[in-house]
Amino acid sequence: MKHKGRAAAAFRRILVAALTIAIGLALVLWGLGLVLGRGAGRPGFGIVGFLLVGFILFSAYFFRDPDAKVPPGEGLIVAPAHGKVDVIDEIEEPHFIGGRARRISMFLSVFDVHVQQAPVAGRVALVRHTPGQFLNALKLESAALNENVVIGFETSEPACGRVAIKLITGIGESLLGRLMIYDALAMSYRTIDIRKDPQAPAITGLVDYEAFCGAVSEPPVAADASITPGELRDLMDSGAAIALIDVREPVEWEINRICGAVLIPQSVLQSSEGMAALAPGAIPVLYCKTGVRSAQALAALHRAGFANAVHLRGGIVAWAAQLEPDMAMY
Repeated sequence: MKHKGRAAAAFRRILVAALTIAIGLALVLWGLGLVLGRGAGRPGFGIVGFLLVGFILFSAYFFRDPDAKVPPGEGLIVAPAHGKVDVIDEIEEPHFIGGRARRISMFLSVFDVHVQQAPVAGRVALVRHTPGQFLNALKLESAALNENVVIGFETSEPACGRVAIKLITGIGESLLGRLMIYDALAMSYRTIDIRKDPQAPAITGLVDYEAFCGAVSEPPVAADASITPGELRDLMDSGAAIALIDVREPVEWEINRICGAVLIPQSVLQSSEGMAALAPGAIPVLYCKTGVRSAQALAALHRAGFANAVHLRGGIVAWAAQLEPDMAMY
């Protein structure tokens, strides 16, 4: 799926604007020639013409819209952009995916095709524009702070599930093929060019980063041990005996909270004193900001014998997005 013709329409608008400016400059130069004498504005005509032709050629190249080559097969997710992959990791995405998601970040330079295409077959279920800054794309915080548009797809193939594209504005150059070194003592940066080892084996997948770094992760949370914001609201309205527990820190609790919750920070809840404070007979329902800390605390409760404990998938961020959009966030 693609908006065929949008790029050409944008190019035509820019072309009209450029021609209008060029004609205005030509009239100014012509007027200077009348005032100052013949030949006074002729060098300016040449410069304006050269810049106009160069700008038109670059704009035509920038707004090109080639047909994408889609490989045959089922269950495929095709790259929506023509840039370079610079980051592959996993993140929490509470708004549309509703939990852990694989993120593939692509950097587009001014020489790449900027027409975006749908990565899967299906329907558009979400379009959300978020105003923001225009930080350099090299800065990690640009992904969270820059102006962006999120497009969510409900795919027609069950194997693909939900897929979202986040288009982020920004300027800068990708670190692909370079290593950035930060000197905290001198407060300076420098980069080193690196090249691929031709003898290195091909990379076909991600490594187990937790095993690679020696980190020990909590066991995964079972599907029936997490609830959505809507399910939590229904549980609260039903009058069931629940203990809604906020496992964040006090400074976060002061900013926002779910009505009816009590604050027991994760570090306290995972101690014997914290578990002893749980109301007997009530279903413990844990939540944090995005669901990461509550999942860790939930694993500790399950090990301690609280088999009926659950946690809020997506945390208070998902709760606010779905049920309390006016809630203060941080």
